[in-house]
Amino acid sequence: MKKLTILSIVAILMLSVLCACTTVDNEKLLSDNITFMEETVFEGTNDDFDVKYTAGKKEERLVADGKVGNIIDFKVLQIVPKHMDLFEKEYSYKLIGSNGELEGKFSKDMFGVSFSTNIESVDALGEIQKVLINFDDKISEVTLSNMLVDFIGKDKLIEITAKEFKSELKALGSSEIFPREIFIKFINDNTDESNPYYWYVSIIGDEEDYWSLLIEPRIGTVINKRI
Repeated sequence: MKKLTILSIVAILMLSVLCACTTVDNEKLLSDNITFMEETVFEGTNDDFDVKYTAGKKEERLVADGKVGNIIDFKVLQIVPKHMDLFEKEYSYKLIGSNGELEGKFSKDMFGVSFSTNIESVDALGEIQKVLINFDDKISEVTLSNMLVDFIGKDKLIEITAKEFKSELKALGSSEIFPREIFIKFINDNTDESNPYYWYVSIIGDEEDYWSLLIEPRIGTVINKRI
């Protein structure tokens, strides 16, 4: 009888360990298969331009195929003119931080009416403060604000996502290759003045097969879920 009791206790302990590992493994699987995530977001606006600086990691060639390709860092400064007479201008910039300045030129984006530039050495600037946009003989100044202050980050987002899709992740089985990729983006919904910011998380199999969450960024409440 004593031997059976000991075996029963051991079995219960092993089951508890296995259950704990399942949750941890799901979070690790999601973290290891991120193909796009914005880790830094600064935004600003004035009468002429909307400005956004984003940095993070992404697949070098973004394709919604459930696979993780070559992952690279990205640092992009983008401007969107607010008036039609500004759409065909040539722009340069001076990005100003707490420790220095960086200058360069914008290129017109292939789609839409925005202009952007890839920035390599932004880390040396310190905390980003503002950008000066140069065109014709004019200078337009835009103050930039850190949008992710006091918002939840990657670890919490992964924890929430693993919990919300626990059953779906379990149904995928234990294949050595995880058959999905994770896309995480910070969204600004200008139509909702009271709560215009969200985290969008998508677990992608392909263009038509994806699960997604819309997450309130301060405390992590799930606003919308799609399977």
